[in-house]
Amino acid sequence: MIYIKAIGHSSDPSQNTIMIGAYPCIVPSDGVTDTYIACETTDTGSLTNINNVPLTLRYNGMEASTSYPNRVYFRTY
Repeated sequence: MIYIKAIGHSSDPSQNTIMIGAYPCIVPSDGVTDTYIACETTDTGSLTNINNVPLTLRYNGMEASTSYPNRVYFRTY
């Protein structure tokens, strides 16, 4: 689960699209507040090249992405 501090996004979870690199991050039905969005990452199918991937939030035709050094880092178990 990833928690993103954000403003200006939809209060309707289904209207927010979050991508971690090329992979979707699923926003649960209770995953949105006025200042945060929670999402569950999906499997990349690989244990390599999963660090330093950008996070992108899309809502209502607008898009915001992280850029270096503001990246999402995954920890493998």
